[in-house]
Amino acid sequence: MVIKNISYSVVNQILLILIMLASAAVLGRLIEPSIFGIFAILLAIHTLLFSIVDFGLTPVFIKLNKVTSEVKNVFFTLNILLGTCYAVLFLIIVLFIDQENIIIYSMVFTISVIITSINQQPIANLLRQHHQKKMMIFNFVSTLIALCIAIVLAYYDFGIYALLAQQLFSQIAMYSLLKRNDNYEYNIVGLNIVKRYKSDIVFSLRILASRIVNGVSLSYDKFFIGKFFGMELLGLYSKAFQFSGVPSANLGTAVSTPILSFIARKSEEEAKKLYPIIGNFIFFIAGNLAIFLIIYGDWFIVFLMGENWIEAGPYLQILAIWGVGKVLHGTLIVIYTNEKKMGEFSIHSIVALILNAVIFLIAYFFSKDITTTILYFSISNMLIWIFLYLITLYKYSLKWESLKDTLYFHLLNSTVFYFILSISKDEYFSNSEYKWIVAILIYLLALGASFILIFIFNKRLLIDIQTLRSENGQKNT
Repeated sequence: MVIKNISYSVVNQILLILIMLASAAVLGRLIEPSIFGIFAILLAIHTLLFSIVDFGLTPVFIKLNKVTSEVKNVFFTLNILLGTCYAVLFLIIVLFIDQENIIIYSMVFTISVIITSINQQPIANLLRQHHQKKMMIFNFVSTLIALCIAIVLAYYDFGIYALLAQQLFSQIAMYSLLKRNDNYEYNIVGLNIVKRYKSDIVFSLRILASRIVNGVSLSYDKFFIGKFFGMELLGLYSKAFQFSGVPSANLGTAVSTPILSFIARKSEEEAKKLYPIIGNFIFFIAGNLAIFLIIYGDWFIVFLMGENWIEAGPYLQILAIWGVGKVLHGTLIVIYTNEKKMGEFSIHSIVALILNAVIFLIAYFFSKDITTTILYFSISNMLIWIFLYLITLYKYSLKWESLKDTLYFHLLNSTVFYFILSISKDEYFSNSEYKWIVAILIYLLALGASFILIFIFNKRLLIDIQTLRSENGQKNT
């Protein structure tokens, strides 16, 4: 089941990535970077507040042993309340932003997230029932519909309204699809019923604290960039930042969500033994893509979005370093969620956030240069999460041997991958007429070489798929 769910989840994220790339390729040529800068401010507020909407309720709902109609209604009620809370906070924040028509633009985001809050419980039901394939189809269809609407509006010079429409109609389309699939009539319940689930809400609060910190870490730099360097540079930076987060937010999440569902059903000791190989597996899938962007990011963003975005190329290469840290951050979320230590993880996240923000500001005030600033910002983020990742594995994986294997894996994998990508770029890629084909082949070559060398030197470093399959087979029997 875990292999099957990972496959569906990964395919779903790959499809969403393809739509995102198509969106960037078309909209990036139709809309000016400065417009993306204005939208980036709205998106930063959305990122800052969106953790409130889920509240950690979905993973808690998935882990429940028994679900009744009352449980569904309680979680639905909480989602609606949190969506309303998001809308109020969003409107309050935009009152302090000096930007023309920002209030009008913000209304689209608030409506969109209220619809999202209505969608949350039907989505949680599908995930609990392991309907990853159905969710894959729903995500793909709703995202594609929204993209088509945005492209039409952008073609007729509606600018930021095309981006806003994409945000809104993806949720409207998702609501329509979920409504057809889930015939259950959800009802708002009273506070006296909600109180019965106090323990579940408290655990959700621990997850929420971590997500709020993560939301702040994903958004505060946009406010700094917009204030220090202006909307046009923010537009360039925001797109580079979006692509640098793809390995973690898309591929990393696609792999880690089914894995978390799997290890949640393991004994405590069995789960601890799996942490190192799970970390290796997630990094092999997602972290290597971040390394690819470090080398090829300058070409990638211009190839995808056009010559107007040539200045964003170096930003993407630098921010991909930040992306490596985010992949490790995502792996730690899996470990701490399973250990039910989200309070401890929140403290680590707050410390990391403060350190990274201080380094960002110091780099800016000493250099007044955007490239230097984001370089130190990205390197500090990567080093902080490498340190926290290794400390966590040492603490929870039960033995020193696991930490040594993990260090060996990451050093060997990253060195081989980086070396092949760098050499290939100079020798084959730079002079090629079909760069996008060569880039894909080089990436696959680097993946294959890394896999083979790790298997030769120490096959224990790779996740033992056969063991997982046999364990699931025994469980099903």
